[in-house]
Amino acid sequence: MREFWARRVGEDRSEIDRWGGARVACTDDLAFLVLPSREVVRSGRIRRFSYTGPDSILVYSTDDVERVLAVPTEYADERAWNRNMKPSLDTQGNLVVASDDGVVPGAIIDPRTGCYAVLRNREFQLHREFLGVYRDSALVFHRDYDERKADGRRAVTLYAEARQVSLNPLRHLSGPSCPGMLTSVADPTR
Repeated sequence: MREFWARRVGEDRSEIDRWGGARVACTDDLAFLVLPSREVVRSGRIRRFSYTGPDSILVYSTDDVERVLAVPTEYADERAWNRNMKPSLDTQGNLVVASDDGVVPGAIIDPRTGCYAVLRNREFQLHREFLGVYRDSALVFHRDYDERKADGRRAVTLYAEARQVSLNPLRHLSGPSCPGMLTSVADPTR
């Protein structure tokens, strides 16, 4: 596998910023590198990131083959869910990308064929976070939170601690199923 090093030359940090947000998930023979599509916005000494489009997924194999895996774009116009994604793997070796969006929490992608399933959340709650897929269920982290009224408005405080972790069964909503993906989830079109 190739190694990449980002080196700072003068004041230009663009390569370091580009690779700094990368996230990795690996199988025995594949490495999935998720690179955010972002630009750095500077205001004096303060730097913040502005996401400019969907992330890129680069696939590296032990055979020294490199390729790009297409990022799903459904619902990206209404919700920028496919940015700043966190990769993991399901129990069948599919790539699972989790987003920060509560309505479209991510996708499952078959790395061999590129076939994918976009995950939708039927009941968005601010304190729930999608983490990945286990067998035929979504693994969800439930944060501790306090909810109160402040000046007549609802105020929610989220904490880093988990109140619970749950497995929520996935179900097929529409479109053709990917062969071999989530085989225990019934496809209503068949």
